[in-house]
Amino acid sequence: MTAASNLLDHKIDNSINWTVPNGASFRTIYYQGMSCSQTQMAKYIGSEVITTTTGQTLSCSGRNGFQPINVVYKPFIGKEIQDVNLTSYTCNPLKWIWSCGSHCSNGWYGFQIGAVDPLKATEPGSVTSHRPVFSNVSIGQKSDIESHHTKYTLWDAQKDKFKNEKLILYGVSRGGIATLNAFAQYQYPEVVLVVVEGCAYSVEDVIDKRHWAPMACLKRNFLSCCTQYQTDGPSPAKSITKFPENIPVAFIGSEIDKEVPWQSSERTAMELFQKGRNDVYLLKLKKSNHSTLMFDDANDRMAYETFIHAYYKRYSAPHIPKLAQAGANLLDECQLKNNVASGLGSNACHFKPVSVSVDNMTMNRMDDLTKPLLANDRQLFPRV
Repeated sequence: MTAASNLLDHKIDNSINWTVPNGASFRTIYYQGMSCSQTQMAKYIGSEVITTTTGQTLSCSGRNGFQPINVVYKPFIGKEIQDVNLTSYTCNPLKWIWSCGSHCSNGWYGFQIGAVDPLKATEPGSVTSHRPVFSNVSIGQKSDIESHHTKYTLWDAQKDKFKNEKLILYGVSRGGIATLNAFAQYQYPEVVLVVVEGCAYSVEDVIDKRHWAPMACLKRNFLSCCTQYQTDGPSPAKSITKFPENIPVAFIGSEIDKEVPWQSSERTAMELFQKGRNDVYLLKLKKSNHSTLMFDDANDRMAYETFIHAYYKRYSAPHIPKLAQAGANLLDECQLKNNVASGLGSNACHFKPVSVSVDNMTMNRMDDLTKPLLANDRQLFPRV
């Protein structure tokens, strides 16, 4: 069986409690962060169980008493990306160490991974552990853009099964860079919404914000010599100029993110907004770290999930109604808007990015709506 023939036959029951407006058909192309395989997606599918391209079941039990958020609707995996090798534990001790590390990371995040079922597999290997292919690492550039486009073309080859199906693009960290760059380059016509989490303005911008000058220079040289990354290559900063118009984009980040500083995500959102051709939303969480936005703080977790469902509902995409209702006010506050300053002329404006510090009033309003729905979820209450 070829990979393409089985891609949409994976049993994905990710529609529980979701409302699909007008019976439309949607899928989500999700793109993961650095050093991650397709297993990272489990943090975003709630209690659902999906099947990986290796024929293994995948779910997540959560971490720190928090369940995964449920924000990725019917994910389409298609094929593992180029810088991930799913055939692990070779005789090379360095590769063995990487495989062991990814195995431990999967357990740390609470990923539940089943045995390989060859009848359901569309590519060899196992997602239980993986290792990076450094020669294919590009941090959102060439290999990632190609991998993203491969996912799209594999989905497109199956499109006749679901006529008029629409796409949501969802990228996390490096995946956010890849998503913006690939969409700007290939202009997928079926895309209706984009979500990016922890997305940098450019790798150069992040390096400058995180390192003093000599270390920044050393890191640039290392990346250019040991990976496909090029300092003058594609970046969200460059992709903004050719980004498809009239496609809403939601940016999510955290004030305490040490991997991708908040200012870098904010700068990307601001410049896309300033272009004036897209609805842009910017949610800033307060107490969550880069790779655990859904597992670090109850308020942040609730804000993230309700914000996304309100965003989906506004643009007639699948959503969970009570979560969407709970996040409606938050979504309004997060939309970037022009406020013409009096006396400064019609072209002058203030940017109003609501860097949402999820305050008690906002959270109380959310609690009234979400507690009846999620009364059994520990994530709504402070950790013990």
